[in-house]
Amino acid sequence: GTLHPSMGGAVDCPYSFTDLLTPHPEWSELLEFVSMLTEVVWDVAHATGDMVCPSVCSDETPFEECSCSCPSVDVEALNRSTAYTFLDEMGVLDRYYGCQRGPRFMNYTEPDWDPDFVSPVSRAVSDQGGKEQDRIKGMYLFQLNETHVLSEEDQEELLVWLARAACHPGRVSPFMTPLAATNDPLFWVAHASFERIWAAKRLLPDFKDSFDQTWDYNGESDCYGRNYDDEVPFRDFMDEESRGMDPTKRYTQRELVALFDPASERLQYMFDDFEWTHCS
Repeated sequence: GTLHPSMGGAVDCPYSFTDLLTPHPEWSELLEFVSMLTEVVWDVAHATGDMVCPSVCSDETPFEECSCSCPSVDVEALNRSTAYTFLDEMGVLDRYYGCQRGPRFMNYTEPDWDPDFVSPVSRAVSDQGGKEQDRIKGMYLFQLNETHVLSEEDQEELLVWLARAACHPGRVSPFMTPLAATNDPLFWVAHASFERIWAAKRLLPDFKDSFDQTWDYNGESDCYGRNYDDEVPFRDFMDEESRGMDPTKRYTQRELVALFDPASERLQYMFDDFEWTHCS
């Protein structure tokens, strides 16, 4: 989700979104979309080995001398083609396009200015005698909305910036990184607030009949934990042994959805109100 990067953020980033927003104020929503996955981009770059980080630094070492980089990439020499290839081979553009707002701010098509373009992923698969599934000839393009694709020059500016930023993370706050987020008091307030909204949507007459509770993944996700019937690392919230159940068994996502139903008699707490006076 975008809660963690938007509230946590990062500082001392060598490449700032301000560098793009100042000359392109009309890009504000597009850049917000790009910014929400920057932490994921850094994770991917590190996981693929493209980004290398120091294993240890002394307390006296300045941050700019103890930061990550991509030693195999000449970031200053990047252009549209090399930046695109770098990001696409890492799978970053797939991540952007596949996220919740991806289709609004990205397209996968054949650009007018480069009709002979073949993506590096397609080329590599073809070279091995294979054929890609569910991917047409074309390239990923950023767009301001569904009808306004960025120009060739603007695509290059954004792609080069993103490739450079992918190699140079700033100081990431604990809240921006999911595994360290619980160290920040904001974590508990934020998640309880979202649970309260979820309960209101499921309980109040004005919302419950129209609230779509369809789970996004029902077995098709390769990322374990996302599917409705995947087990997650939570168990025995309600003294399950007293009900003749195995207290060591982990709940599935489906079971947790039922467990936190605000109309359930088993739920051991309730919210005192569903008023958001600060939003009026």
